[in-house]
This record gives sequence, structure tokens and C-alpha cells, in this order.
Amino acid sequence: MSKQSGFTLIELMVTLALIAIVLMIGVPSFRSMVTNNRVVAQANELATSIQYARSEAIKRTTSVSICSSTNQASCDGGNAWATGWLVFTDANSNGALDGGDTILRVFDGSSTTNTLTTTVSSIVFQSTGLRPTGAANVTLTATSPSCTGNNKRIITVGATGRSSMQQAACP
Repeated sequence: MSKQSGFTLIELMVTLALIAIVLMIGVPSFRSMVTNNRVVAQANELATSIQYARSEAIKRTTSVSICSSTNQASCDGGNAWATGWLVFTDANSNGALDGGDTILRVFDGSSTTNTLTTTVSSIVFQSTGLRPTGAANVTLTATSPSCTGNNKRIITVGATGRSSMQQAACP
């Protein structure tokens, strides 16, 4: 008679219970990590767009602006940037996409659940790379509804046109 080997029903149930416990612990923290990484990626993309707008203003020797956009075809005049933004030449430096202006880049918001807010609807860079005279610092804040730890990002654009990004504690 040959000896048969395999799993008993009890061994299988214990194994499945252990897998379920590990998944219950791991999946929520993985989901949180993915959400936080999306915020960081979106903030990095916006910071890169701001630097691009400034360098294009210097390169083209004309004003270049970046503005919030919900339809990726025009500036919407709002201060919620999570749905997207435009980088464009701005001949009259008014921060609005007018008839003679050219769109340089279009950015679609990667997630509508993230919040990316500021108090301005556009940021203008002059041909020197500086912001217009008297322009105050602009602060943009990126968070997600389930933000944890130090995964909030704050982007600051100074009057000189230089931008910086910092980590901050979630609310």
C-alpha cells in the first residue's frame, strides 16, 4: 500500500486564515501609500511645470504664465489646480489665455480626489524669469483626503520666480 501525502482540511483552513489576516493588515496601508504617492507625484509635476514656465519665459524673452484649467483648453480663473493646468506664452502678462497667446504645455489632473489649492488662478513670469513687480509669494498646497504622516506638499513661488517644495504634516 502506498502512502498518500497532502493537506488536511484543518491545515488548509489555518493557512487561509493566516493569509486573510495578512491581507487585512497589508491592504489598507498599501492603499494609503498609493494615495500619498499620487499626491507627491502631482505636486512634483506642478513644481516641474512652474520651473518650465519660468525657463520658457527666459528662453523666449516674453512673459509666460501657468494657470488652473478644468478643460485643458482655457484658464478657468479658479484656485483649484487638481483638475489640471496650462503653461502658455502671455503677451500682455495678464495671466489669462488670450487670442495671441500660445499654449506650450497642457497638464491633466491625475486624480480628482486630490486637492491642489492656492489663492491665485495664475502665476506670471516675466521675460527675465522674475514675477511682476509687487507680486506676492504664491503658496500651493497638495493633499489627499486620506493624507497620513508628512505627505502633504507645499510649493512656494517667490517674487524672484524661484520655487521650492516642502513636506508638511497632514491635517
